[in-house]
Amino acid sequence: MLVDTVKQLQDSGYRITSVLWVQGEKDLVIGTAAETYQEYFMSMVDTLRQHGVEAPIYMSIASKCLEPSNGGFKEHIPDNAIVRAQLALSKSGHGIREGVNTDVLLDGDDRYDDCHIGGTGGEKMSLAWLNLLRGDHRVETSR
Repeated sequence: MLVDTVKQLQDSGYRITSVLWVQGEKDLVIGTAAETYQEYFMSMVDTLRQHGVEAPIYMSIASKCLEPSNGGFKEHIPDNAIVRAQLALSKSGHGIREGVNTDVLLDGDDRYDDCHIGGTGGEKMSLAWLNLLRGDHRVETSR
């Protein structure tokens, strides 16, 4: 699917200028090890690079899923394996940069089920990404 999407964009004349990665909540819930998360992510990065995507890849901090019906936990521990993996990846080079910290940016009202991003969360994230990509990092934390 990733390769097909990249090919479709390239065939249509588009050049990918940034890759935004916001994923990790489910990995925390199922207990994915930091090393495994990093390995899978780097496999995706390698695939992008092999297919001509040289754009920076922005790695969000995304691990908060508080709703038990989603498999989550009622209390979020910020220092967890997924966050450690995401921070390490954003500092590892390979064109990977730090993205928006959704764990900090979004509060309970921004996730419609304490896990998935709702309307206000989407608005906050859009503004945070816009500011980050413009070089203005003021909106990366919760207000």
